Amino acid sequence: MKTRFLLLLLFIVSYSFSQSVNDYKAVIVPLKYDFLKKENQYRLITLTKANLKKAGFEAFYTNDSIPKEYNDRCSLLYIDIVNESTFLVTKLYATLKDCNGKIIFQSEVGKSKEKDYDWAYSEALNGAFVSIYALKYKYNEKSSVAAPVEAKSDTNTAAVSVADAPVAAASVVAAAASV
Repeated sequence: MKTRFLLLLLFIVSYSFSQSVNDYKAVIVPLKYDFLKKENQYRLITLTKANLKKAGFEAFYTNDSIPKEYNDRCSLLYIDIVNESTFLVTKLYATLKDCNGKIIFQSEVGKSKEKDYDWAYSEALNGAFVSIYALKYKYNEKSSVAAPVEAKSDTNTAAVSVADAPVAAASVVAAAASV
């Protein structure tokens, strides 16, 4: 009985601290992916930004000047396209990461059997974005990722962050286990 209760409590706590792409204001697109030799090779960077805008995201390149309302880097997602191509098939998928590098969402693998790299990468990238379109992104301002909150006291100042929440949840689980 205790183990079922602990598993249920752990599931509820982990679910309550999970993050959604709707909690983030915008996406930062790099100028070059790891598997490419040049910036914007095969127009993948441009296609990525266009697909993100089509999916409803605000998207910025890493070298763009970002408006002040997007200055908190932890309220932004960072996209990366990963290449898993084989000999005859081009395979790409997208990962959306938070400011700490934690993967928030990973798309389905987009595939192409085209031989021309321009066509193959475009087709595979568009296939990967099908699952991102299915997210039906809409920024949820109320449940957005919070920046560290400072609590003032008479003697000293302590910072409490969202990253401390799993530690607090683990201590609740440990306390329940000892009961």
